[in-house]
Amino acid sequence: MPFGPQEDVAGADIPCDTWHTVVSLEAGSVFYEAKPGPFDPSHKSDMASWAPAEGSPEAAVYLQGLVDLVVARG
Repeated sequence: MPFGPQEDVAGADIPCDTWHTVVSLEAGSVFYEAKPGPFDPSHKSDMASWAPAEGSPEAAVYLQGLVDLVVARG
């Protein structure tokens, strides 16, 4: 779902325990996510087991696929 200043939607409320992702297409975009705490950055269970590791070559390919998908739907 595209959202931003030129769209009818400025944000999204995603239910708890729902896998989601955000793809930024504009420099300077801000993403804010709030969830129950306390946050523990060493706890990796919040990441999908099927997702490529952050910073890996597979992650770059995965991200480009998401960008292509969003742009195609735009």
